[in-house]
Amino acid sequence: MLKNMISDISTIYSQALTLFPYWTDALLERWQHAYIDLILRVANDPSSVPSIEIFYHDLMAFVSLLNDGHSRIYLPQKIKKRINYLPFKLEVIEEQLVIVASLPEYHSYHFQPIKKINGRTAADFLHSLCTHYWQSNTMYSLICFQNEPSFFLPDDSLLVEFENKELATFKWNNNQIQWDTPFNIPSTIVDKVIFSNKNLLIIHLPNTTIVKIKDFMSEQVVEDFYQHLPYLQACQEIIFDIRGNAGGNSGHANEIAQAFFSDTIQTEKVYYQQFDAETYANITQTLFHVPKDQLQNHEQWNYLNHQFLIEKNEYDFYPKRKGLLKDKVVKILIDHLTYSSAENFAIIFDQSGRGLILGETSAGSTGQPALIKLKTGGTFMVTAKKVLHPNGHSHHNIGIMPKVTLKKKLSDKHTDQVLKKALELSIEKT
Repeated sequence: MLKNMISDISTIYSQALTLFPYWTDALLERWQHAYIDLILRVANDPSSVPSIEIFYHDLMAFVSLLNDGHSRIYLPQKIKKRINYLPFKLEVIEEQLVIVASLPEYHSYHFQPIKKINGRTAADFLHSLCTHYWQSNTMYSLICFQNEPSFFLPDDSLLVEFENKELATFKWNNNQIQWDTPFNIPSTIVDKVIFSNKNLLIIHLPNTTIVKIKDFMSEQVVEDFYQHLPYLQACQEIIFDIRGNAGGNSGHANEIAQAFFSDTIQTEKVYYQQFDAETYANITQTLFHVPKDQLQNHEQWNYLNHQFLIEKNEYDFYPKRKGLLKDKVVKILIDHLTYSSAENFAIIFDQSGRGLILGETSAGSTGQPALIKLKTGGTFMVTAKKVLHPNGHSHHNIGIMPKVTLKKKLSDKHTDQVLKKALELSIEKT
């Protein structure tokens, strides 16, 4: 097992160097130091072989240094089968950690700001999650945590102290519960729903059609969208609600977007690491006798240090979908959990000025990830494509900024005031 652990650490280290497109000199130095420290810590563990749980905590902290939403560690089955789950769902609203859904016996605790979990302040608790998942994104890290909570909180129960000084003990749940109902529909328009399944909701109002897309994982979401083309063509305005959309296949997102454009869509500017063995060998010979203090100023240094990227502009076009809705006003609702290809979808409208972006800043991570199996049973996922707006603007670890900010509030509780405000905005071409 120890050999497999050391092998996995080296695999993660080397694969990241080869694939990851966001290296800086400072990050490379931190990565190299952390790699050596982790190898030594595992090899010199006093128990001879670290427990698999401790090892994966270390791996996750190591990979979190990449600070990227598509770079993380997935736990092996031997750990996942022992995981217990929270009897509630957590969110951060107005910078407060709160329970937003739970088993019936805990409903009275909904939306009460949490002060401590098992003795740790809410701020410390959230910070610890970021150091295992995505350092720049608390919301995403919290979502990841809730898929494997007892891995981080191994106690038999959870002691939660609320800001109002109330204490409550919560028992683990043996099975993971899908807290999210497919969509939160305002009661005033629930009778206007014309289509609803686990991935797509369409609400047809007199002048506006709301299209809520949960993800872009399946081609079915594209087919379901275009099956309702008559309703979409009959309205003046379409609101795409992609809050909480975890992404999926950017091709599916692009195919839906094509209805609003008659021509080919420039979807993104991308960069990949470039490696050619002959070039690499030639450069090593050229630089072999160059003094170390002069290397970083040498024009070929980046090629050796995994920062040599090739640039490509990416386009997409679906002839049978082109311009079907080109005359419609478009609004797009996003939030902190609008992620991956859902961000690509918003970028298409944002960079072209074709739609109005509303809500909260998106997650800040797109790009094609590589999946690498580890000998200890887990998986290393690492971003292999750097993505920018077609105009070259970066959103990595920044997110897409809305033109109109609409934030969820604790006082809203189970009502969707953000959607209500989006509907109230005047219908104008953007």
